[in-house]
Amino acid sequence: MEIIKKVVGLILVIGFSVIPSVTYAQPHNHATSNAISDPIQVYKEAGASAEQETKIRQLARDFEVQAKVRFERLKNLLRQMQECAYEASPDEKKVLSLQDTINQLQSEMASEKIKLMLKIRYTLNEEQRNKLVAIVRQSKESVEAPRNMPASK
Repeated sequence: MEIIKKVVGLILVIGFSVIPSVTYAQPHNHATSNAISDPIQVYKEAGASAEQETKIRQLARDFEVQAKVRFERLKNLLRQMQECAYEASPDEKKVLSLQDTINQLQSEMASEKIKLMLKIRYTLNEEQRNKLVAIVRQSKESVEAPRNMPASK
C-alpha cells in the first residue's frame, strides 16, 4: 500500500514538472534572463527568423493543447490509483491495469515532447540548429559547473 502512495506521489511530481518546462523544447535553465519572459528567446539567439518564430510558437501551442488533455487524463488516473491505495484490499487487476495505462500515457507524453523538439529543430536551418545546440550545451555546462566544483574547506 505504501508503495502505491509513493508511486502516485512521484508521478504527480514528474507530471507537474514536465509540462511547463518542455513546452518550447528548450533547456530548462537557459542562461539568459529573457528566456523566462520569452520561451522563444533561445531560438532567436540561434538566428530564427520571424517566420520561423511564428511556426515554433504554433507548434508549441498545438503541443500545449495536447499536453493539457493528456495531463488531465493522467491526473484522473492518478486519483483513481490513490483511491485504490486507500482500499484495504485493492483489486490487483484494477491496480495493475491503471498502472499500465499510466505508464502508457507517460510514454506518449515523453514521445510527444521529443516529437515537438524535433519539429522545432527542423524548422531551423542547419546553421541555426548547430548554433542552438551550442547554446544548449553552454547553458547546460554553466548550470552544471557550480555542482562540479569541489567543496571549499
